[in-house]
Amino acid sequence: MDPYFHYYGTYLAALTMGVQPHAAQELAYYTYCAADQTAGNVPSPLFYEDYRFNPVLTADGQSDLGKYCCNLAFQSLPAFCDTGTDETKVAVARTMSLSKQQLNSHKPKVVCQGNTVTRCYYNPLTDIDWQHGGEFKRHFSERLQKKAYFHSAEFSHAMTGENDSEFKAVESKGDENATLFSPSTPDEPLDLPIQLLCSADSAFARKMLNDVIYKSHYDSQTKGISWPLFGCRLYVYQNTWQGEGDKVHAHISAFIATCYAIQSWVKRIPLKHCGYWVQGMMPSSVRQAITQLECLLYSHHGYEDYRGIGDDWARLIAQHLPHGEAPHLNGIALRPAHLYEQALISGAVRSGEYITDLTGFKRSAWFKYNKAAEYHCDWLARQFCHYELSAFNTRQTLGNLDMWR
Repeated sequence: MDPYFHYYGTYLAALTMGVQPHAAQELAYYTYCAADQTAGNVPSPLFYEDYRFNPVLTADGQSDLGKYCCNLAFQSLPAFCDTGTDETKVAVARTMSLSKQQLNSHKPKVVCQGNTVTRCYYNPLTDIDWQHGGEFKRHFSERLQKKAYFHSAEFSHAMTGENDSEFKAVESKGDENATLFSPSTPDEPLDLPIQLLCSADSAFARKMLNDVIYKSHYDSQTKGISWPLFGCRLYVYQNTWQGEGDKVHAHISAFIATCYAIQSWVKRIPLKHCGYWVQGMMPSSVRQAITQLECLLYSHHGYEDYRGIGDDWARLIAQHLPHGEAPHLNGIALRPAHLYEQALISGAVRSGEYITDLTGFKRSAWFKYNKAAEYHCDWLARQFCHYELSAFNTRQTLGNLDMWR
C-alpha cells in the first residue's frame, strides 16, 4: 500500500467519521509510523543509563518472513484460513511456492475412506475449538485424517500386495509438518502452509481490531496505548488489500473498511462479519469522501513519482476540517520523522542516543506507538501458538520489561 495512503487516508477517514482534528492526525501518524520503521529506516536504539530501548521493526526485505517474522506481523497478516475466506481469492504479498500436495496436507478434509469409517476418541475440553464455531481443532483433525489414510493404505496393501517401501514413503509424510513450519534460508524457496496466506478483510484481521476495541474498555495492559494500538493495527488491516490487482480499487476498499473500523471504535462496538456497510447503509459523508478520493487517486495513477501528491492530499484533508480550524497546509502535511523528533525533544535526548528525561520520553507519542507495536507482536505470537504454528514467533521486545512499562 502507498505510504501516503496510510497517513492521509487514515486522516481523511477519521475526519469523515467525526473524530476531532487533533485526534484524527494523531491516529494518522500512528498508522503511518509502522510504514516508516522498516529495516532500512528504523531509528537507532536509545539508552537510559544502562537500559537499552529498541524500536519495533515493521518490515525487513532481507527475507520473506523478515527478522522476528515482522513481515507476517505487519505487511501480510495471515488469514488462518477462516471459513469466510474464498481460497480462490486469497491474496499473497510475496511469491510463495506451495505444491498441491502441500496444500492438501495442511487442510484435513477426510474422516473416512470409502466405506471404512475410522473412530477416534476426543476430549471436548482440549480437542474442540469452542471459540470458532465448535469445530475440531487442527491437531485432532490431522490425527483423524492420518488414521483414516493409514487404515485405507493398509487395506489396499493387504488386497493388492503393493510394495512395502511405497507405503513407508507415505507414512514418512507425518514428519512433513516440521519442515513446512520452519522458515527457510534466504537461498531456498519459502514453503508456507496455507494458513499463513494473507486475505483482504479476513475474519482474523477483524478479530485483531475487535481485540483492541474490546480491551480498550477494561484491560490494564492496553491502558494508555489503546489509540496507538488501534492506529498500528489499522496499518496492518489496510495492508491486507495490498495483493489486489487494481491499486486504486484496493485503496478505495481499504478506505471504506477504515471508515467502518473507526466508526466501530467511536461507537465502542465490534466489527461485524464484514468490514464495511451493507448496501444502502453507508453514510453520505463516506460516499462523498469516496468520490473525492477516487478523483485524487485516478489523477495520480501512473504518476507515483509526482512530487505534488502530498500537497494534493493535504488540500483534500483541509476540505474536511471543521470551519475555522483549517491550519496552514504545512500543519496537515506528512512529516515522516515527526513523532520520533518529538520523542527526542520530550526525552531531552543528548548525543543522539542518551535519554535524560525518562518521564517525558514515556509520555511521547512515539514511545506509546512502540509499546503498542510490541503488544501487537506478542498478541500475534500467541495467536500463532493457538493455531499450532509456534515456529513463527513474531515477538519483539523494547528491552528490559520492568524499565519500559
